[in-house]
Amino acid sequence: LAAARRPAASAALLEPSAPPGHREFQVSLSEDGKELRYVREDCAPANTDPWFFLHLIPRDLADLPPRSREQGLENRDFVFWEGGGRFEGQRCVAQIPLPDYPIAALRTGQHIPGQASLWSVELIIPADPEQLRADYAALAAMRPAARNYFDLYIQDNQLIYLRETCAAADTAAPFFLHIFPEEMSDLPADWRAGGLAHAGFDFARQGGHFDGKCLAAVTLPDYPIKEMRTGQHIPGQGPLWLVQLTAAPDYDQLRADYAALSTEQPVIRDYFDLYILDYRLIYLRKSCNAEDTAAGFFLHIVPEDSADLPAERQESGFAQSGFDFVRRGVHFAGKCLAAIALPDYPIKEMRTGQYVQGQGNLWSTQLIAAPDRDKLRADYAALAAAEPAARDYFALYRRDNRLIYLRESCAAADMAASFFMHIVPEDVADLPAERRESGFAHGNFDFVRQGGRFDGNCLAAVTLPDYPIATLRTGQYVPGQGDLWSVALVLAP
Repeated sequence: LAAARRPAASAALLEPSAPPGHREFQVSLSEDGKELRYVREDCAPANTDPWFFLHLIPRDLADLPPRSREQGLENRDFVFWEGGGRFEGQRCVAQIPLPDYPIAALRTGQHIPGQASLWSVELIIPADPEQLRADYAALAAMRPAARNYFDLYIQDNQLIYLRETCAAADTAAPFFLHIFPEEMSDLPADWRAGGLAHAGFDFARQGGHFDGKCLAAVTLPDYPIKEMRTGQHIPGQGPLWLVQLTAAPDYDQLRADYAALSTEQPVIRDYFDLYILDYRLIYLRKSCNAEDTAAGFFLHIVPEDSADLPAERQESGFAQSGFDFVRRGVHFAGKCLAAIALPDYPIKEMRTGQYVQGQGNLWSTQLIAAPDRDKLRADYAALAAAEPAARDYFALYRRDNRLIYLRESCAAADMAASFFMHIVPEDVADLPAERRESGFAHGNFDFVRQGGRFDGNCLAAVTLPDYPIATLRTGQYVPGQGDLWSVALVLAP
């Protein structure tokens, strides 16, 4: 879930601690939440000499640089003068820019190395109620992974806690989260003896209250999880409530997906067969064991228009949608299958595969996006009054500068063999130099890259070259066996 980038209300300021007789700086968040402001009245240069520490605790640990994630915070210590500090008469002021990622809390103060802090203060930054409402709306179509005092959801690598009728007292007790990995080696060395990772949290740092409800989201680690136990507890008294759950996906949906693939043709065959079904990318391996899904999966999505990407991804030109199979897939009857929802903007191409950190890709493949079924239906409707240029296993139509292949009552097997197209121009000089001796151009294609199945029909459209064409021969073939069918036609200008 997204969390508030900036607070909608003032941060909650906890009482500062300081040695007797020491006057600390007053710390506040700017109105737009982009800066942290330090002010001290009646200030002398000696008050600005001690080092300032600033520890930022994000709402999502994935926002931290890799070296900071184990600590769970980003260290942005600074020296007063290097942090834009200045004197304004008898007062001293510093304004420190904050990072763009959502911050749950921060702790700051001054200290002298080897000694205790001179003073410190903690700010809890509340989540934006509007963002919480949007996050809540996103759960409407989901089923909880578990129900207890809170409903628990697993979405996009986060464990989400929701209580529909919620008071402040419901979130007062600390939350605990015990994560049991598939492999003990994934845990930090000092946790392996216990066999679990502790990820307890304070509700105010991970979520908030809105409209009589409360919602919080905790980022899960990126290693395969066997099970989790979570709830609330009162120190010295025990749990208020406890629930056990796995990070499993929706097995029923994935099995339904597998059944639906029986009439579909893979877009790509590689270590996994890849299908595009209802704006989801589906990975299927028919003879599969746990080792086949152990490595991380990556998915790079290149949009038709880079403006559709988040601002931070526009320079790279693609969106990253990596995932762990244990959270997105299922093993059953010796097979494995996972499904990833694709974004709703037009996609130019995608690259996906598996990788091992520090070693590189195990396999990777490039594919184009799903066909636009609405466009295929529109093309089909437009052919209703048209006469085909030729009829064979497929009917062929010339429409504008495209040659359209149509087969009604079509099965996946009808599209499986490769399609060829040999184009003979009126003037051989229109061909690339390396094709002039043969006298024709190759326009071979895979059906699933140029079209698709819809409503029991198959349709694909291939753009023709813009030079005058004398004749064209097309059909399907199986390498080493020859043509399944072929037809020659003369196309009108």
